[in-house]
Amino acid sequence: MTARKVLDNSSPSSVVLITDWAWNLVKSGSVDQVLDDTMTDAGNKHSKGEMRRFVLVGILCAHIVAAHRPTMCEALRMLEGDIEVPNSCFKTASRKPLVLTPKRGGREEDE
Repeated sequence: MTARKVLDNSSPSSVVLITDWAWNLVKSGSVDQVLDDTMTDAGNKHSKGEMRRFVLVGILCAHIVAAHRPTMCEALRMLEGDIEVPNSCFKTASRKPLVLTPKRGGREEDE
C-alpha cells in the first residue's frame, strides 16, 4: 500500500520501522500520505476511503498498547466495513515510535 520498505535504514544513526512512520502520519491526520499514488488511482478496485480504512486497521493491529489491538474477528469486520475503526485509539498513545539502533543491535523507545 505504501511502496516503502519495512525498514528505512537511510539514516546512519537509526532504522525506522514502517509502522512507526505510518503511525506518525496517522496521528498527524495525514493518512493519505501513507498510500502510494498507484494504490489510489482510477484503475484500483478499492476506493480511497477503503484504502484509508485498511491503513487504519493495520496500524491499529500494531498498536503499542495491546489492549487497543482488535481481535482477528474485529479486524476482519473493520476491513470489510461491517464495524467502524475506533478513532479514540489513535488519540491515546502519545509515545514516540520505536526505533532500531544498529549500534546496540536492539530496540529502544524514544522518550
